[in-house]
Amino acid sequence: MWGRIVTVKLVSWNCNGLRSVIAKGVLEELVLTERPDVLLLQETRVQGEPPGLGFLDGYDRVYDAADRPGYSGVAIFSRRPIGASREGLGRTRRDPEGRVLTVDLPGLTVISAYATNARRDLSRLPERAAFDAALTRHLRTRARARPVVLGGDLNVAPTAMDLARPTSNEGRSGCTVAERAAFQAHLDAGFLDAYRHLNPEGRDWTWWLNVSFARQRDVGWRIDHWLVSRRLRRRLVRAWALQHIGGSDHCPIGLQLADDA
Repeated sequence: MWGRIVTVKLVSWNCNGLRSVIAKGVLEELVLTERPDVLLLQETRVQGEPPGLGFLDGYDRVYDAADRPGYSGVAIFSRRPIGASREGLGRTRRDPEGRVLTVDLPGLTVISAYATNARRDLSRLPERAAFDAALTRHLRTRARARPVVLGGDLNVAPTAMDLARPTSNEGRSGCTVAERAAFQAHLDAGFLDAYRHLNPEGRDWTWWLNVSFARQRDVGWRIDHWLVSRRLRRRLVRAWALQHIGGSDHCPIGLQLADDA
């Protein structure tokens, strides 16, 4: 069985460029203010660790980079020791787009994920479907042995409640029947949407278009998510969006897990 889980605070963020949020000072602000035990990043766009991360002293660090420079990429930083780590999904560890990183921490498996975007014309919907199916299998497999927490940009608004303007966006990328069904498949595999579980009526957006002052007008989408093993249900304390943190078109999301004592 797995070890005892103590209180842990996780933060996940599609930072839209790790070098950018370092230069702007917002990543340091986030770390020093929130003091997460585990920080998950998506869309890092780096091939290796960039300079300027002195404020992360004391964190173990693992990266998965895309082959294409300046594209995609995920990372996990943890104040708890990282044991085994795995890049990619399924039987093949190779992931040329650097979209999924899995690490084992004491008593917990943590996954940082950046889902394939189907694109506005839905031209990548087949690749997106393949990614989602592989992710469901990965979640199910990992959860057989240990409790799992996945945080990341899953590029889907699961229901009409998860975006400010559901009618006009119906059927568009992130709101297709296929993408929403795939999200439900993750839940059917034994996982909870932690935010929705704790905030049944919540409308806290995590992403905004970079046009028409969408963020200032509170016209956004909830496409960044925490998926947690159902066995962690009783340990869920809080799930929230840190909408005051700028520097990206996404805001960070937080998750608090309590001890089971």
